[in-house]
Parts: sequence; C-alpha cells; structure tokens
Amino acid sequence: MGPQTPCREWQGVRHSDGYGIKQHPSKNKKQVHIHRWVMEQAGHDIEGKVVRHKCDNPPCFRYDHLEIGSQEQNVQDMFHRGRHRRKLTDEQVLEIFASADARKVLSSKYGVSRVMVGLIQNGKSYSWLTNPSPERLEK
Repeated sequence: MGPQTPCREWQGVRHSDGYGIKQHPSKNKKQVHIHRWVMEQAGHDIEGKVVRHKCDNPPCFRYDHLEIGSQEQNVQDMFHRGRHRRKLTDEQVLEIFASADARKVLSSKYGVSRVMVGLIQNGKSYSWLTNPSPERLEK
C-alpha cells in the first residue's frame, strides 16, 4: 500500500523516463534525479543504492514517499505492484543479453524498460538464463 499523503511532483525538467532531473550543484553540475538528490540532502548515503518510490510516481520527490533500497528490491516492487510491462521469452532475454545495440533500441524492440534491458545485460535479471550455475548446466 502506498503513502497516504499526496505526491509532490517535480515541475522542472524531466528525464524521458518521467523522473525529475536537476543539475547537481556540487558535482560539476552533472544531472541528477531529483528523488535521489532529496535523499542525499536528507543525509542518506545513496552511493550504490536505489531510491525507491513507495508511490510508484516517477516525478514525485516527496521525502516520505521515498526509501533507500537495492536494485533487487526495486525490481520486486515493480512485479508486486504490477508495473512490469510484459514477460520476455527465454529467446528474447538471450538476444538482449548478447546484443550490442543501445538500451533505448532494445527497450523499444522488446517492449520493456531500459532499466530492464540493463538488468538483463548485467546478469541481474533472468540470471538463470544469462549466468546459469554449473549445477543447472549438468541437468
């Protein structure tokens, strides 16, 4: 169940994935997602972590709608909350894993997010196909 308070949506520039972005004042004006910046400003160590939206609303940057977690938790959220677009076939997963095409191209081709393409290419999603254990190969 999501937060009981209304979202606070970023009214500035948004990334193509819907997340608010701004220039980070202390990192050579590099762009940063606003929800990550909010958690950083609140004193959280976000390095190597994911800032998850409890509200499932990408432009939201309300502090109490955000929580720190892992990419695995974020993917679990996606499935439990019905935000995944579609199930890929084993063949499609292996094509994505082996492809040198850009994530944007692959996400359009297979109807999944760029994040999902990256997770597959990095062996973090569908790992039973892309990085099978030796025990599994023996079966």
